Amino acid sequence: MVQLAACVARLADQLRGTRLYWKARRRELMGMIKDLKCPHVFVTASAADVQWKDLHRLMPRTAPPDSTEQERMRLFSINLNENPAIAAYWFQKRWELFFKHVLQKKYKIKDYWWRYEWQFRGSSHVHAFF
Repeated sequence: MVQLAACVARLADQLRGTRLYWKARRRELMGMIKDLKCPHVFVTASAADVQWKDLHRLMPRTAPPDSTEQERMRLFSINLNENPAIAAYWFQKRWELFFKHVLQKKYKIKDYWWRYEWQFRGSSHVHAFF
């Protein structure tokens, strides 16, 4: 029984959202801090998901061309709430490309760690250490 519990615990640290998963990610971060010393920069990047028209072109429901700005914003909010996987994927890809092609090149970042989070209404953001 003890062996089974140990096996389940080892597998659970790979299941996103579980307590064991976040404990494992924290151990990774603490290990990096121990080896590399204190990070130089802490960054939070938020999604402008309501304003990203390119994101909303991918959504199932699109605003008619003659709709008002208020109608478009209402539809964009509905789309984000009803399609969180599309919005999260879009934010993840935008962040990874921005990091790789802008931040990493400009500042020559070698070591980094980040974590995605979602606000109550579903908007993505990322916290990062460089």
